[in-house]
Amino acid sequence: MSSKDKLLLVHKLRESDLDSIVPELSKFYQLIIPSDYSRENLIKLITDVQVVLAGVVTGPMVEAARELKMIQTLGAGINHLDLEAISNTSIRIGNSHSNAMVVAEHGVAMMLALARKLAAHDAKMRTGQWFKPSGDETDLPWLSTGIHGKKLGIVGFGHIGKAVHKLLGGFDMDTLVFDRTKDHGGVKNVDLAQLLSQADYIVVTIPLTAATRNLISDAEFGMMNKTAILVNISRGEVIDKTALWNCLKNYPGISAGLDVWYPGDPGMDGFSEDHRFDKLDNLLMSPYRAATLGGASPHLAGVIENLKNWALKGELIHEVDSKEGY
Repeated sequence: MSSKDKLLLVHKLRESDLDSIVPELSKFYQLIIPSDYSRENLIKLITDVQVVLAGVVTGPMVEAARELKMIQTLGAGINHLDLEAISNTSIRIGNSHSNAMVVAEHGVAMMLALARKLAAHDAKMRTGQWFKPSGDETDLPWLSTGIHGKKLGIVGFGHIGKAVHKLLGGFDMDTLVFDRTKDHGGVKNVDLAQLLSQADYIVVTIPLTAATRNLISDAEFGMMNKTAILVNISRGEVIDKTALWNCLKNYPGISAGLDVWYPGDPGMDGFSEDHRFDKLDNLLMSPYRAATLGGASPHLAGVIENLKNWALKGELIHEVDSKEGY
């Protein structure tokens, strides 16, 4: 009988992703790749495994996992895990940050596209129209701005936040960060109100936890410059959905870029009628594309690295505190 730990996949991966991880991980683990990913079947399979590659992990799954030692997530976020159930056990959680630069690139691309109004002008030209300034407030949705020498606010200064700062280093921006840690490499750490009230550009990269859910809501939008550009590449629910909708609808000078969304948005029938984000001209949208390049999944490099280290040394390179949520 093999002495390798059993590793259960609880999330159905693309064939190309399986091609990346199976040859590497099968050297260190007995891989269990289900044909049925129903919750009922996963609860049956998880009873005698030592490691899980997640996906969603529910309370009943944790309760059934008698031998589970470690959960490895597929990316940086852990909001899909039942942390309350996990925190009552000795199960450890590993995550991956190998896609940080890729996600940061997407955020910076959105920021630049919003600043120069690229999507708006592209859409207008495709209808045969050419923007000509009239000199009044109707010009506002079409007038571009620059980023050189402007003030940048980064909400959350972890791997992605630091990558955003690095990518924008050539633009001579004055950078503020809002972050719980003390290691900011000389970048000024301020409270959220100061960041929001001063920044021309705001990039949200902070993890979603109980403390950061709806971190930016009505009061916070009220602090922002009325020409601010906001980009969210963290988790949708860090920003209050209705507050975001009202801000963008009522203040056309503020614009936003979203790659992350809210439960149920956009559904099979599009956005809900009370939050028709697709009707907002001051919103740039992408459907969870920040972490992916072509057909590749850059986050998997960190996943494989963490799982190899666990198998060989019983240690995690990247670990999350289940009680803190980050």
